[in-house]
Amino acid sequence: MRLPYIAFLLLLSIVATGQQVQINEIEPVVGRFMQSRPGRNHNAPVLIDDITPVNGEHGVPVWYAINLIPEGWVVVAARKEAFPVLAYSYSGRYTGRNFPAAFTAWMGQYAGAISSIQRDADHRHLPAHKAWLATHDFRLGKDLTPVDPFVNSQWDQGWPYNEACPADEASGDGRCPTGCVPTALAQIMYYYRWPVTGTGTYTYNAGDYGILSADFSTDVYDWNSMGATIKHSSPSAANLLSHLGISCDLVYGPNGSGMYNHKAAYSLKTYFKYGQETAYVFRDSTSLDWDSLLITHLDRRMPVYYAGWSVPNVNGHAFVCDGYQDTAFFHFNFGWSGSYDGYFNINELFVGGNNFNLSQEVIVNCYPDTVNYDYPILCSGDHVLNLFEGSGSDGSAPLENYLPGSSCNWLIDPQTDEDSVSSINLRFHRIESGSESDVITVFDGRTTEAPVLATYSGLHDPVSLVSTGNAMLITFSAGGETPGNGFDFSYQSTLPSWCSGSKTLTEPSGLLTDGSGRFSYYNGSRCIWKIQPPDAGSVTLFFDEFSTEPVNDFLRVLDLGTGELLGEYSGVYDPLLPPAPLTASGGKMMILFSTGETGRGAGFKAHWETNVGVPDRIAENLWSVWPNPCHDEINVSPRFGSGKVSIDLYNQTGQHVACWMKEADSGSALRINTSNLTPGCYQLIFRQGDRMARSRFVKR
Repeated sequence: MRLPYIAFLLLLSIVATGQQVQINEIEPVVGRFMQSRPGRNHNAPVLIDDITPVNGEHGVPVWYAINLIPEGWVVVAARKEAFPVLAYSYSGRYTGRNFPAAFTAWMGQYAGAISSIQRDADHRHLPAHKAWLATHDFRLGKDLTPVDPFVNSQWDQGWPYNEACPADEASGDGRCPTGCVPTALAQIMYYYRWPVTGTGTYTYNAGDYGILSADFSTDVYDWNSMGATIKHSSPSAANLLSHLGISCDLVYGPNGSGMYNHKAAYSLKTYFKYGQETAYVFRDSTSLDWDSLLITHLDRRMPVYYAGWSVPNVNGHAFVCDGYQDTAFFHFNFGWSGSYDGYFNINELFVGGNNFNLSQEVIVNCYPDTVNYDYPILCSGDHVLNLFEGSGSDGSAPLENYLPGSSCNWLIDPQTDEDSVSSINLRFHRIESGSESDVITVFDGRTTEAPVLATYSGLHDPVSLVSTGNAMLITFSAGGETPGNGFDFSYQSTLPSWCSGSKTLTEPSGLLTDGSGRFSYYNGSRCIWKIQPPDAGSVTLFFDEFSTEPVNDFLRVLDLGTGELLGEYSGVYDPLLPPAPLTASGGKMMILFSTGETGRGAGFKAHWETNVGVPDRIAENLWSVWPNPCHDEINVSPRFGSGKVSIDLYNQTGQHVACWMKEADSGSALRINTSNLTPGCYQLIFRQGDRMARSRFVKR
């Protein structure tokens, strides 16, 4: 009865003592491999930060994840029968979490292949791969010129990309993910900036989400309003991704959306005006050399839709292949905000082992239909870009040249009455003008009278610029006779920081706002204030203004000592009838402000008071003060009757600021000059004989 257990121990013994890679063998092979990479300094040391084993069956490592210094990562096989390096990236870190589904599936193929060696007796006789030898030359395809990644977008599947996908409360952001297939297709289409409109209509039954339809011919795909990365609402990008999902009969779900057919190439040709040569090629059935097929496209700067299917073809994961370094390592863009993008080994890991690379497919010849439509669409005239993110191009497309005499302008001006912008972050992903007379000029403002940030002509590496204000103007003038490949750019807006995170307030009194001033607050905010002044017997929160999107955006007030919910407010309140004051009798209060992903408002303004620094037994708000908030003057209505009254003024920190002695008349108001006061919250303490009262006001 102990035989299964003994067999298990025997398996572990074989795994541990066979060709299993030891930790001390990893650093040398990583160093030699990374130094061999094209464009790298072959003499520069490769510094390792940490090494993490990733286990497969029976808790035995199948590979090791190595983080480099200062950044980048390498994945090394845990068996010497396999080629040492499985994948690597020059940026980011391997954290072991938040993996793109496509990354997990692809690495799962490696794990299956390596586990087959550990598990199957027939594979244990395989020799160590020669690449583990210290003399091995890792440079594969030395006659090739590597192609760096050229798809500049790093899109994702969640908000805001999925704003137009079916709603589902079970999803983390209230809508189904876009799915890896639409995201991969959309990034390729964004690269070509095509089409402007589609053709035809399509409807299908999406199960729990009902009938979904798209009219591709009526909606405009505004590429200028789509950025290389998108962090704010982008209706154009969301609409494009929704249309792609519908065109492929996407099976939507709250935790993931997938395609269970091979319809992507058909959709591109039928609905999105791509050429009839656009077609699938399947690795396990084609007679074409797979590496050469990819390299031919990538050398022409044509991105490749790439997908791998689980066996036996249960579901697939799609991504974009947009570069290579040799005949083994190709660059994958997983459509997960750049997370785990890198170079992956697509060759067999070892001779005679499990062939992990079956069930792979690509879409070849994916290019706009130039037979039936005019493409590319060259830029002309003036363009205004008024979203937080966007992009632009000379219009010649990545594979063509602009025309002599081209003249185009782009005004980046995203600030509105509702939204504030601090600066513009501009990035040119490529610049190639044909002559010195073809000039790109970037102005630090809205007009050509603004200071010049930079001018470019000729060939330039990617470059970034930052404006000093909230607008930027780009002009392009092609005055030469020899056109070039042109340029493309994207931008992101830097927004001022309103409220965020948690903050502790210890002053006896003060102002409290969402921080947005005259603008609207941000979506997706979660702000916490803890008011706990020392020696405070109670804390009272008074509201001056309150305006939020109803239900989804709310302010919650709790007694920090007891956890009791004192009140919750949402919606729009009349300025003359703000929410009622709330008091935490224990002297500690917590305020939570939470906003949803859609809809916004002006926010709130409030102030708090305690009994710190002022006498007890004071009548609250017995004396009327107006206007409140005020500017240069306030009026006070006496309530104690005629006679002399002393008035003491305290600021929001409890400090005594001023005092007056006034002759009160119950029939008329007293005037107090406030022009010299700094903006903030103040208390007035009135004394007449043995009677005392307190009122508050806010100075703007």
